[in-house]
Amino acid sequence: MKSLLLAIKVILVIAVIAIGLVFLTKVRVKANLNTKLKLVEAEWDTLAHIQNQNQFSICKMLQLFPKLAESNDSIGFLFDQCHTKINLSNCNDTIIANQFRLNESFLVLKRQISDSISVQRTITDSILSGIEKNIWYLNKSVKKYNSVVKEFNLYYSTFPVFLIAKSVGLKRQPYFELTYGQPNIDPIAKRNEIPEWQRKIEKEHGFVD
Repeated sequence: MKSLLLAIKVILVIAVIAIGLVFLTKVRVKANLNTKLKLVEAEWDTLAHIQNQNQFSICKMLQLFPKLAESNDSIGFLFDQCHTKINLSNCNDTIIANQFRLNESFLVLKRQISDSISVQRTITDSILSGIEKNIWYLNKSVKKYNSVVKEFNLYYSTFPVFLIAKSVGLKRQPYFELTYGQPNIDPIAKRNEIPEWQRKIEKEHGFVD
């Protein structure tokens, strides 16, 4: 009888320790996820802020060439969107697709302006110089954002982190697959063309959701 009671006590102690370890693991994982997620959100806010400044500068340039927006659909789209701020909440496919089109439209605008002869050349060059500077900062911010996203996604993909993350509704964070100021392959279309085996590997390593 004593042996049975001792065995029950040992089992209870082990059970309490196990439950305690599971609880502490959950607390630690949630804290780490939240810390890493805050870094992702902070870098996204920085990226969005710089892009909004860039949009404002492009809008100023467009005002110097109002007829270009009427004669070219891409520039017209750029003109329509120049007062639309990037969503500060999070990165998603809609934002990536919109930014891809905006960047391509800006390249069209830049070519059109360089081909035109204008008495406002000095003003245009000054604004364009500011935009190019913003683009440099933008691309630097994109790299930093993707870096913290990669760190979050790799941590998310480990066991038992992804189980705990899913239980509290957290998902892998999206990369911002765009380089400003130069032609890009449509990132959404490019992603959809990835072979299934490659997609599987990338998912296992936390590069995609």
